[in-house]
Amino acid sequence: MKHGNWIVFLCLASALPAAHGQMQKCSMVSGGVMNGLDGKYTATLTYNPLPMGKPGMLPGRPYAGEEIAQRVKTLPDGSRVVDPRPSTFHYRDSAGRTRTERPLARSSVMNRANIPVVPEIFDPVEGACVYLDTVNRVAHRVRIELPVRVLTPPEGLTFPMPVTVAMGGKSNAAAASATERLGPMTIEGVEARGTRTTTTYPAGAMGNDQPMTVSRENWVSEELNVTVLSKVTDPRQGEDLEALVNISREEPDGSLFEIPRGHRVVEETLPFQITFSGRAE
Repeated sequence: MKHGNWIVFLCLASALPAAHGQMQKCSMVSGGVMNGLDGKYTATLTYNPLPMGKPGMLPGRPYAGEEIAQRVKTLPDGSRVVDPRPSTFHYRDSAGRTRTERPLARSSVMNRANIPVVPEIFDPVEGACVYLDTVNRVAHRVRIELPVRVLTPPEGLTFPMPVTVAMGGKSNAAAASATERLGPMTIEGVEARGTRTTTTYPAGAMGNDQPMTVSRENWVSEELNVTVLSKVTDPRQGEDLEALVNISREEPDGSLFEIPRGHRVVEETLPFQITFSGRAE
């Protein structure tokens, strides 16, 4: 079998930057996929404790949304290469329970339609995080300490003042980094306020023969306490875009936060593993 390793830090990266705790997590996960020549794969996930203490909850602000992401790179001839990533779906109910449906990282023989999903449910009401292995119909439940801390969104966002950052590398030159306040702007039906941080690296800072500028934008809905748009423009990588779309303010179906019928419940302590197999057609 061909071995395709990958690591996904579900609570720390690979998603829209959290605004004061967008989706609460109990653990971070790493794993790998074994790809067979017969089209079959075996995936192993390892869930580890978070290094940041107990998670929080945000009651009274239900929503649902689809997180999309893509990288756009412009080639020297002017043509553009667009690399879309699989969508992640987020849900939060009025009790502060959350559900995240994040596909596993793509492997070389798995197309997007066959990427498995391990839904993660954070339930501060019952005091548990649940990871649903929908392939083997097993619910892995990790008990969490109660009471869970309650998140209180700030009354207003704060924005850092422009700063100058010293950079190491091939030159003693410094990179100038400035942050400006943006908005308000309506994004996907919700009001958001943003920041844009522009960092200019002078010639010679990292082998570049001309000044190079990297721009980072982040738009936050204070009402929902989530980031709805994030964009990084870097001439070395292209443009990375992550956005929360199809936002609904309706109360999500309560069954989303419950263990489905027919799933065997296994009480776990961190760390633990989930292993399943399938066919990448």
